[in-house]
Amino acid sequence: MLICLLMISCNLFGQESEYQYFALTYTIGSNWDTTLTVSEQPYFKEHSAHLKKLKDDGKIAVGARYGDNGLIILKVKDESEARTLLEEDVSVRNKTFEASILPFNVFYFGCLEKE
Repeated sequence: MLICLLMISCNLFGQESEYQYFALTYTIGSNWDTTLTVSEQPYFKEHSAHLKKLKDDGKIAVGARYGDNGLIILKVKDESEARTLLEEDVSVRNKTFEASILPFNVFYFGCLEKE
């Protein structure tokens, strides 16, 4: 709770952040095989390993699935870094997934907790 209040107060008093947020949305790509499960898809293991590395490096603020889609909120220095990280995902390069990047401008800071 204290951390959330500190984040809000820093934002309210106009202190510049060292990072920006970007939303990475994932949908199935043209090389998605409908006869396979998600974990059997080409490059899925590499995709998972890539996301784990981003998480371990503190680049992922939150990640979720909704319906058949995925959403990752990246916490990076700028859009160029976000695009570079996306391009490193072999599952996107090989069209198992399609992905897009949009700026994610937070106007209400809160806390997500694992329940």
